[in-house]
Amino acid sequence: MVEQIREPIRDENAELLKKLREDSLRQVVDNGTDAVDQFHVPEELKPEGFTVEWKVTHVMGQELDAAYKASIEQAGWVPAPASIFRKMLPIGSKAKTIERGGQILMMRPKEITDKRRQKEKENASGQVQSKLKSIGMTKEGTMDRKVIVAKKSYEAMEIPD
Repeated sequence: MVEQIREPIRDENAELLKKLREDSLRQVVDNGTDAVDQFHVPEELKPEGFTVEWKVTHVMGQELDAAYKASIEQAGWVPAPASIFRKMLPIGSKAKTIERGGQILMMRPKEITDKRRQKEKENASGQVQSKLKSIGMTKEGTMDRKVIVAKKSYEAMEIPD
């Protein structure tokens, strides 16, 4: 009797699993990938003249402090309006911003991003130059780092009798 009850359940689950497997395979083929990147922003959705980045809002479930949020806003970042990125939301969503995995999608003018990147590059280059300079220096009272190369002479030497 128990087997008679289990058999239809197995058949029903088998059909469901088969359908899920087919849907998953179709999605993999359509997307060209076997994993979905929840943070991928399609290029065609990015507004021209703007940079789009994900910024952290929560770490391990804890919301970040106001100072961090203020620093992001001072750097020119604003939450990306969901109306621009509607394709990234579920159908019928009323969200005003895009939030995923403790991060929020933000945007700012590309001009600001380019200037910030140039400044970061200059800072990094300055740090490298400073380190290279410090490597060549020694502390007061110690030997210098100059390598003295002994000159070899190939002139004939007199051999005493």
